[in-house]
Amino acid sequence: MKARTSILLLVVAAGGAGVWWWLSRGKTEAPPQRQYAEAKRGDLVVEVTATGTVEPEFIVEIKSKASGTVKSVPVDVGSHVEKGDLLVEIDPLMESRKLTQAHAELRMAQAQRGNVASKLEYTRAKLARDEALQKKGLVAPDALDELRKELAVLKGEIQVAEAQLLRARAAHAEAKDRLAETSIRAPIGGTVLERNVNPGTVVTAGTNTGGQTLLMLADLSRLFVKVKVDEADVTKIAPEQRARVTSDALPGVVFLGKVVRVAPQGKVESSVTTFEVIVELTGKGRQRLKPMLTANVYIKTGEAKGAVLLPRRAVQQRRGRAVVIIDGKGPRPVKIGLADDQSVQILSGIEPGTRVVVPGARPAGKATRQQTKGGLPGMGGMGRRGGHL
Repeated sequence: MKARTSILLLVVAAGGAGVWWWLSRGKTEAPPQRQYAEAKRGDLVVEVTATGTVEPEFIVEIKSKASGTVKSVPVDVGSHVEKGDLLVEIDPLMESRKLTQAHAELRMAQAQRGNVASKLEYTRAKLARDEALQKKGLVAPDALDELRKELAVLKGEIQVAEAQLLRARAAHAEAKDRLAETSIRAPIGGTVLERNVNPGTVVTAGTNTGGQTLLMLADLSRLFVKVKVDEADVTKIAPEQRARVTSDALPGVVFLGKVVRVAPQGKVESSVTTFEVIVELTGKGRQRLKPMLTANVYIKTGEAKGAVLLPRRAVQQRRGRAVVIIDGKGPRPVKIGLADDQSVQILSGIEPGTRVVVPGARPAGKATRQQTKGGLPGMGGMGRRGGHL
């Protein structure tokens, strides 16, 4: 009896679950709600967007040719300097001693060269005199041979002495330069970006690697934003195009700029090809943007004023043609122009005021699989940048 009761309860439970599934299935597949849009005239601006960093035109690393202890650094980070202003002063004692030593070595090289030159001149004169005497039979031939050997040796010694003199002169000139370098001055006018030394810091002269960086200096009168643009958008960008620049650090502030360079060759990073685009800031107040600040760039690539516009979702692609569904009349091919992520320019096919169906609309919370993938057939992949359809 108990077994029959258990079987009966299982059958009833299974039937209830089936009814619940059938009712739930009917609710999730509710028919879509049809939406409409009206073609209207308006302005459309298409922009390519990218994010980059603010940079000066170039940065100069200030290094020292001199060695010694820093005496003073009269500038700090943020200081504006003119060309020739004193940046770092190094105690000249060490380099002064090196110059004295180089001067002494130069004097020694000059004396050595003079000594060999005197011997060479004397030997040449003696050889000429003995050759004349030998013709009279007053000098033996062996004596002339010895003089000729001595003359050849002295010619080699004079060449060595002259080379040593050149080396001593170069060392002396370098020592003078290094002594002068103990007062390091600005090669350009600009702003100090970094300061890496303080009074008391011991500085070692530059080597093959360039030596220690004392300061970083940049001319901030011209600022640029370097961005990486996807290969799908770079063909729309050209020098002199206008751009808007914003920064999250300065909300609500828009700076003006223009494209100055588009890289002729792309770079592949993580299987994605991008091109470097450089935008120069041209508007007022650009000094508010600091180097290395993250900036958003909006490059204007197209504009249509007074155009006939439709929502992007209202235009479909059928067999390679753009089509809209006119309310009560069915599909009609149209010619499209510019587009962004919201609107499409209609060049021909419908007039302003035409009511069209927006396909794919469903009740809130009932998105279909096709909608969640996003992108109008034939118009996908544009993201938030916009472009030509």
